[in-house]
Amino acid sequence: MNRPIIFFDKISPWQFFQIVRFGSLLATNILFTKGLLNTTEIGLYEAILLIGTASSAFWVTGIMQGLLAVFPRNQKTPALFNVFLLLFAISILTSLILLLCAVPITSLLSISDTSLFYDIFPWYILFLLFNNVTYLNEYFFMMTNRSISLLRYGIISYGLQFLMLVAPLLFHFELIQSMQALAVLGVLKFVFTLHTIWKHAIGKIETSYIKLLFHKSWPLALATMVSGYAYYIDGWMIKHFFDEKTFAAFIYGAREFPISLIMAGALSETLANSVRKDGIDFTLTIIKEQSRRLSFLLFPITCILIIVVPALFPIVFNKDFSGSASIFNIYLLMLIPRLLFPQSILLGLGKNRIILLSAAIEICINVIASIILIQLIGWEGAAWGTLIASISDKLFLWYYVTKRLSLPFASITHLRAWLIGSVMLICFYLTFLLAAPFLFK
Repeated sequence: MNRPIIFFDKISPWQFFQIVRFGSLLATNILFTKGLLNTTEIGLYEAILLIGTASSAFWVTGIMQGLLAVFPRNQKTPALFNVFLLLFAISILTSLILLLCAVPITSLLSISDTSLFYDIFPWYILFLLFNNVTYLNEYFFMMTNRSISLLRYGIISYGLQFLMLVAPLLFHFELIQSMQALAVLGVLKFVFTLHTIWKHAIGKIETSYIKLLFHKSWPLALATMVSGYAYYIDGWMIKHFFDEKTFAAFIYGAREFPISLIMAGALSETLANSVRKDGIDFTLTIIKEQSRRLSFLLFPITCILIIVVPALFPIVFNKDFSGSASIFNIYLLMLIPRLLFPQSILLGLGKNRIILLSAAIEICINVIASIILIQLIGWEGAAWGTLIASISDKLFLWYYVTKRLSLPFASITHLRAWLIGSVMLICFYLTFLLAAPFLFK
């Protein structure tokens, strides 16, 4: 039973890298709210980030995940060079489309300060153009087990990103200077990517490899786009139905607890690899043991967060973001579906179509539920819609695993620990809802 621990040892540098990435973004957001930007500027900045991430994250993730299956390890080949070409070509196309669609985007997101948007947006597109390619660095370090290089790259690149965004504002420059500095960082990271390719790849075009990578990547990109767009849909709906201040407050609250997200995601990838390598019977034992450990760790922490977060948000950010705590507390409930792992079994068995189908169902439920609930209860309805959709996705996959694959009902988690933790978390949430009016008058 020592094997699962070995799995966690192997992925810990990748986990740490993701924590560094999140820490940089969180620190930037905190300082923005401490007087460096006003709420309207924060809303505009978050809207621009939303545009860039929504237009790029799905295909970057798809190509990188596809690369994991076809990258020739421990040898110098043209593979890295050809991946670079594919990434850069799509990045150029994406950037051009975004620039041409700048005017419709302002209408779609109801941007009020269009003048500032048009000043900032081209600089962010320049950053996006070069930065999309640089994800190749971190995945290359991870795939080739260069842990020290991965951690060094994460600390330096995201430390610089934090400085580029915050330092100009600290010296009393405007947001546009921060975005210009960010664009410079994108170019520098791009140059480092060229260095990585020069050192570790052969500069030879192989169309067969590009076709193979594209064939492996497009289903993953599509699945990522469908399942991952819930966050962007929530942001778009809030931006459409409310003002930029409400949008900024929602975006700052609409985040899952990062430790839960990272640890559950890492376990999910580990389990999928175990299914492929060691078979389903061996993996079922790992699922129960590791999900039990994760439940005992994350459920108590999340229960505590539900109580303390509403008091912390005005301190960590400012009083304009007090309402963000109610959104964050709803997103904390996402731990309940997060600790179910039917997708790991299906990924390991190559059942990708059912995952894509479930993701499509999830996003439909999310849109319908969010629109209805926004009309009924206000901005919190978007968060509840996302939670309902996520639970529906896991229940659908759970049903498929047990009925179509004839696996035990308790095969996707440690059922007792999950049930006890879920009930405890819901009770904490309901108790706090009842007590909140008296605790925070």
